[in-house]
Formats: sequence, structure tokens, C-alpha cells
Amino acid sequence: MEPKTDWLTKQMTKKILLLATAILVIAVIVFNYTAVFHFLKAVWTIIFPFVLGGAMAFIINVPLRSIETKLIKKEFKGKRIVCIILALLLITAVIAGTMAIIIPQLIKSVQMLIGEIEHFVARYSTVDDIRRAILVQFPWMERYLSDSRLINIDYVASLKKVSGYLTDWVSKASSGNSAFFSSLTGVVTSIVKGVTTFFIGLAFSIYALFRKDDLARQMRQILYATFKESTADRILEIGSLSNMTFSNFFRGQCLEAMILGAMFLVSMSILRMPYALLVAVLITVTALVPIFGAFVGCFISGLMLLIVNPMYLLEFLILFVVLQQIEGNLIYPFVVGKTVSLPSIWVLVSITIGGELMGIAGMLIFVPLCSVLYALFRDFIVERLKDKKVEHALYEIPYEVRKRDELEALSMQGEEDEEKEKAEHKILKLKEKISRKKEAADSQKK
Repeated sequence: MEPKTDWLTKQMTKKILLLATAILVIAVIVFNYTAVFHFLKAVWTIIFPFVLGGAMAFIINVPLRSIETKLIKKEFKGKRIVCIILALLLITAVIAGTMAIIIPQLIKSVQMLIGEIEHFVARYSTVDDIRRAILVQFPWMERYLSDSRLINIDYVASLKKVSGYLTDWVSKASSGNSAFFSSLTGVVTSIVKGVTTFFIGLAFSIYALFRKDDLARQMRQILYATFKESTADRILEIGSLSNMTFSNFFRGQCLEAMILGAMFLVSMSILRMPYALLVAVLITVTALVPIFGAFVGCFISGLMLLIVNPMYLLEFLILFVVLQQIEGNLIYPFVVGKTVSLPSIWVLVSITIGGELMGIAGMLIFVPLCSVLYALFRDFIVERLKDKKVEHALYEIPYEVRKRDELEALSMQGEEDEEKEKAEHKILKLKEKISRKKEAADSQKK
């Protein structure tokens, strides 16, 4: 008689309890999704300053690591706090310098636009004056400009209205209106003048950086105390991969943007184009966002150059295409390299999804995040293929090519078999002929 096995083991009991708990949690979420959403929103509001502080600590840690290892190599008491202060001063100086360059030049550009509009209005007081001036330069546009819908528009009044709006805009900016200035200077100034969340996050980030070695050691203790050694090693491996990918991405992207901005500054200065410094700063700032960033900077810069002279816009567009090709084919592969080993199509997808979910911050975060997920999924697929002992040719060679080669091989095999059959048939006939001759010879002998 076979011994009776107890199926309700300790391991099976744990699985049943986990499954029951998961079903209960899903049921609570489904039937009380509104309350769950409000609860999660409240929890996010509470932890957001610390999440912001963690993000700030990660960004500050990029220059901090370089300062600790390259600038101040000697060990002394208080080295960490000195390096943190230097890193904060460096980031603040970069942001303040960027704003000091962009804002005055932007106001100057708008004032120039107002002057151009007023000059245009003074020179062309009627629609007929505008039409005549256009037809002198472009006679082929006569049939388009004779449309009554275009003639009846009061262009001068519209331009005066636009000029009035721009004049009011510049006067508000020049008067130092705090609300207007806050919206103009962007995210950094709005955070500084915003709620105390920023300061809580900043304090948390400084503390985390000051005690980052102790925090890392405590995290390792928690992992090895909670999970199996293999599981803890895997979690630490993923964390190390994520840290390396994010750090290299931000460091490489900043360096690549600075090189691109310097190329624009030198090129535009040689060509004696206006706003060389402003355009270089705009390209540097916007190029931090992969793919789309530099084109946004090109659009803004092109509008400013169009105000001065349309020929400058044409020269700038040609220069932008040339420098983008140099940057994309020569500089980017060597500066950023393969630290973010993500195909271009997935970079586009990650930027689009990140931008929809979290705006500009999402565009910056989702590229290295998707790179980490891509690397983990790639390793998983490679291990599965090894475990299943799948032949290399099955996924390296396209299915259509493999099938075509198989059909060609079968066709060649069929031809070989047919030729073999013909040869065998000839040999058989030859044997029969020889046999008949032999029989005839034997009969003659008899």
C-alpha cells in the first residue's frame, strides 16, 4: 500500500495565503477605486518632498562624485560637506548664468520685433501698399493676392494690436513684476518661489548625500536580512545597473549639449550672425532632451533671427543641419557611447510616453529607465534561449529566408534523386544488354 502524501505543506499554505491576499486586494481596488485613488493621492502628497529630494540628490551626486574623486582627492574631516557645497554652488551658478543670458536677450529680441512692426506699419499704411511691395519682389503671387478675402483684412490694425500686446509684455517684464518674472524664468524660479516642498526636498537631498555611504550599507543589510542571498544579489545588480545607466546618461547628455552649444557659438560668431551667445545657450539647454530638444531650440532661435533678417534664418537652418549631422554621427556616439544601449525607435517611444505622463522631466527620466528595462528584458531573453537550447540560426535568419533555403535544398535534392534514378536506369539497361549478349553467346556455343 502506497504511503499517503500530505499535499497541504507549509510551502503550499504560503502560496494559498498569498493568492487569497492578492485576490482580496484586487477586489478592494476594483470596488472602491475612487477611495483608493484618493488614498494613493494623499500618500503621494506626503512622500513627494522625499521623492523630490531623492531626485535632487541623484542629480547633485553626478558633479559631487567628480569633485570628490578628481578635484579634492585628499581625505580630511568635513570633506563630504565641502564637496556638497561646491556641487550646489556649481549647479546654482549654471542655472543663474543661463537665466542671466537668456532673459535680457529675450527682452531685447521682443523690443526689436516691436520696432520692426512699427516700421512696417509706418512704411505700409494701406493694404494696397503691402500688395504692391510684394508684387515688386514676387510677381507670380498676383493671382493669390487679388483674393477678396485677403484684401478686406485690416492688416495695419492687426499689426498695431500685436505691437501693443508686445509693448505691454516688455513693460511688465522690465518693471520686475514677480508673477510675470516667475512664469518667464521657468521651472527653477517657480520651484524656488514655490511651496516649502522644495526646501524639504533640498534638506533631504543634502542629508542623503552626506550619509549616502551609511544609507547604502543599511539598504544592503535590509536586503540580505529580508531576502535570500541570490535574490538580494539580483536586486543589488539591478540597482547598480540603474545607477550606472542614469548617471552616465545625464553626464553624457550634459556634456554633449555643451559641446553642441559651443559649436553653434563658434560657427555663428565666425559667420557674424546675431544672437550667437543666446542661440548657443538655448541649444545647450534644449538639447538636454534627446531627439526633440535641439529642434525646439532651432525653432525658437530661427524666429529671433527671422526678425532681424530672413537670410539669417536660411543660413542658420543650413548650419543647424550640418552641425546636427556632425553631432549625431561623430560626437554623440563617442560622448554618450553605449551607456544608454537603447535603439532609436525605443528612444522615440520612451520620450513620447514620458512627455505625456510627466512633461520635460518624463522625457529625461524615461530614456534611461527604458534602457534599464530593455537591458533586463534582453538578459532574460538570452537566458531563456540558452535554457531551451534554441539554435542561433532560428532567430538570426528571417523566416522567409530559411523557408526559401529549405525549398531550394529540397528542389536540389529532388534533382539529384532524379539524376540518380536516371543513372541507375541506364546502368540497369546496360546490365540487361550485357546479359542478353552473354546469353546469345552461350546459345551459339551450344
